[in-house]
Amino acid sequence: SINSAGDINIAVGCTVNYNGAGPQTVKADVYRNLVFSGGGEKTLAGQTTVRTVCSFVDGIVNTTAVNLLGINDNATVTGASDNSFANGPVRKVGNDVFPFPIGKTGLGYAPLAISAPSASNHAFDAEYFWSPPPAGTIGLGIDHISGLEYWDLDQTTGASSVFVSLSWRDLSEVTIPSELLIVRLDAGQWVSHGNGGTTGDATAGAVVT
Repeated sequence: SINSAGDINIAVGCTVNYNGAGPQTVKADVYRNLVFSGGGEKTLAGQTTVRTVCSFVDGIVNTTAVNLLGINDNATVTGASDNSFANGPVRKVGNDVFPFPIGKTGLGYAPLAISAPSASNHAFDAEYFWSPPPAGTIGLGIDHISGLEYWDLDQTTGASSVFVSLSWRDLSEVTIPSELLIVRLDAGQWVSHGNGGTTGDATAGAVVT
């Protein structure tokens, strides 16, 4: 419901749909189900948490490290695409396989996925960047590092070991998917986590550790 001041009152068990065609501010709150639609740009006003389902239908969602979109344990995301994704970081809490609905405005959806962490209170933050990655020395088995894009995946709670899947599209300039490696910057050195298999082709696909 909306009160006389225009504030949203979120009832337990409800679904809130931010469906404006123009810019909207997303109230900082805990939502059971949260929907982004209508095509307009959505900007989080503070910490925003989803307990059950977060649906990306149409519209870019702006987040920051302070105004963070959090997805609780056992909660899911649906529908993320070039038309709707988080432009900024997303946090996932729990022991669920999870595709982060992230990308960059003007470039599109660039998902990163993790396998299930080992505990329900473990948390990961992920964000996509269309810019050269941080500098580092090149470790064994690595030919070169992409100068176009990178993802930041940070485990903020717990010490789970997870498998990671990274995506690419035509802008990524992939030529031979089988030669891709997932690498990580560790104490100033890029180290390889290998190539555990790929899907798709040179124009679009994903590689897993």
